[in-house]
Amino acid sequence: AFTQALALDPDFPHTYASLSELWAVRSWYRSMGGQRDKVPHAILQARRYAQHTIALDPSLAEPYAALGAVLFTEGKFTDSSAQFAHAVRLNPNHASTRHWYATNLLIVGDPEGALAQVQHALTIDPLLSNALWTAAISLAATHRYEEALVMCDRSEAVRPGFLPVLAERSRILLELGRKDDGIAVARSIIQDTSSEIRWWADSAAIYALQRCGLGAEAEDFARRATAELPADDYRRALALAALGRGAEGLARSEPFPAMGRGHLIYHPMWDNVRNDPRFTAFLTRMNYLQEYERGRAQARNPPAPGD
Repeated sequence: AFTQALALDPDFPHTYASLSELWAVRSWYRSMGGQRDKVPHAILQARRYAQHTIALDPSLAEPYAALGAVLFTEGKFTDSSAQFAHAVRLNPNHASTRHWYATNLLIVGDPEGALAQVQHALTIDPLLSNALWTAAISLAATHRYEEALVMCDRSEAVRPGFLPVLAERSRILLELGRKDDGIAVARSIIQDTSSEIRWWADSAAIYALQRCGLGAEAEDFARRATAELPADDYRRALALAALGRGAEGLARSEPFPAMGRGHLIYHPMWDNVRNDPRFTAFLTRMNYLQEYERGRAQARNPPAPGD
């Protein structure tokens, strides 16, 4: 459709802006989906369209947000933060930009800042399902589980069956002591074999089963979920962490994709290896230690009720 729009008007900046956003999102999804060989092309396309947009109309926020997104994919978090902040200044009422900025803040260890941005996004677009999910993660990161569950409900109402949201729901239910409900959600993830967007959902299901004393079931699903993954795929490390073998998984894992790094900060499946030198070495290898320590400080010291 965008190609058809360019045929009608080859100098329409909004079309190029939308294409920059499209390819930026593809860089995120491809990195999380293990398609490492396709990420560079998506980044190249996003930059190309963003730069062309800026040449046509430097007042638009979208191309700067797209540049922020690809810098984020590359793990250049200081630079990505600057681009997102600039995009927000250009257009404070662009919901997706606010949401992307929130994602960036969450990954660099600032769930409170992320929550502020994503709440603003949701005042602009209350049906932005991924923003609702990011709000749930941000709330859960600071132990506000009841509020996080409400956000999961809202996200699922807009986008039913999205496995990463179900993964967060499973974790939140366990934290609330609702063991049976958490297991049921985990099993629904396992039973959904059609969804290609799985990311960390399988490891969340494995973790829920393992934590609830269903070790054999967890081991069986872990074998099936990782059977076709490359030896160094980050999702293998997640599965092993879910089984209580996190250090073993990290020893042979590629660096986590940018969107997956917050998992190392906030998910309890890593609690038993946080003081292991191999865990620290992995964070250092990714140049992620500073962001991790900032995020852990907020996770350990959540705001008081009513803050």
